[in-house]
Amino acid sequence: MLIVHPTRATHLARRFRPFCTHAPGTDDPCRYKTALIPEGTIEPLRRGLASALSEGRVRTKLPKYLGFIDTAEKAKSALPSILANDVVGVDCEGVGLSRWGRLCVMQISAGDTVFVCDALRAGVIESLRPVLEASHIRKVFHDCREDSAALWEQFSIKLEGVYDTQTAHLLLLKRQSQAQYHISLDDLCVKIFGVRLGTIKGEESAEGVVAKMAQDPNVWFYRPLQPDMVSYAARDVMCLPLLKELMSRPGLFPREESTSSSVGVALLGESEVMARSEEHVAYCHLNEHIRRPRELEKRGRRLDALLTAVNSSGMYFKLNCGRQGVVCRPESMAKMHDLQVGDVVQCYVSGWNPSGSVIFLERYERGTREAAMIDTVHEIRHPDMTSPEGMYGRSTTALLQKLDDKRPLTRGF
Repeated sequence: MLIVHPTRATHLARRFRPFCTHAPGTDDPCRYKTALIPEGTIEPLRRGLASALSEGRVRTKLPKYLGFIDTAEKAKSALPSILANDVVGVDCEGVGLSRWGRLCVMQISAGDTVFVCDALRAGVIESLRPVLEASHIRKVFHDCREDSAALWEQFSIKLEGVYDTQTAHLLLLKRQSQAQYHISLDDLCVKIFGVRLGTIKGEESAEGVVAKMAQDPNVWFYRPLQPDMVSYAARDVMCLPLLKELMSRPGLFPREESTSSSVGVALLGESEVMARSEEHVAYCHLNEHIRRPRELEKRGRRLDALLTAVNSSGMYFKLNCGRQGVVCRPESMAKMHDLQVGDVVQCYVSGWNPSGSVIFLERYERGTREAAMIDTVHEIRHPDMTSPEGMYGRSTTALLQKLDDKRPLTRGF
């Protein structure tokens, strides 16, 4: 359990200053404060798309403003302007963001504004349900699986109308008969825009946030958010609607005249991507019978495992249980030779590492001697939800308790 020393908490409280105050020129507490997105955040992306933008071949406009939502009232006030868009970008940040982690910040890029929403405040995410569950509004995510799991487990929100750029990239690779792999949003932007996201706010700033996240996994839980954190969050989500347009329409790729490896030659229909994106959304239901991570530490436990990566050392799976699934024995990998990245396969637990963070898997094959033994002894345990571990298992910490509503979302930007 992570414990923050009182003097540390006092130091943080004194260091940060309020930022999310009433909008200039109004005393209406429902108004979200709007600030200009710094030019340095947008200019590199604008340069990378100069030709497409100048010739009017791109309908999607880059956002200009930041809106900050840290109360349910502000979320409801912003709702009409978000609902007015056919396409919005959505991204989430959190502490171990997953089914049993904690969603801390949600960013929505809608029209000319990037909304930074405090998911730790009561009623904020719930007030955005009409957007998140609207099938007619396209929500553009990059790999929505953990976001979907967190929203379903923590807020009972089932995403609808999702266009996942990770899925779109996998379909592009399949169409080009290339090996499928999961790509980072940063690398996808290089591939499509010719611009690395790190440069959109300056490499030093982006690397600084990444370093903070590595040093302290709880960094998105702290309030107020610092300016570099806000910029980091905004730069990811503001690219998503533009990515969707460039990956869906002919003649819009700025780099399509490049080598044969260019993605510009392969075009994707929106319906095709969205149909496959539903599989990423449905990740929230994977292994719902497991109610806490420790239940995985039982040999013979049957699981569904989603393949995310393959290399010479092993095969790596998502389990929607806060743990990494791994198959590393050559003979075990051979039994899964028919799988592709994104496939779900039935497995059983053969072991785990000392910390329990890695679960070793074997393929479950009905009709085999191993399967017969597993079916004989297998049982599903249901957790005691009144226990200290509860829904969040061992990831629950003293930090992840109800937030004091007096702490502002951000400080001076």
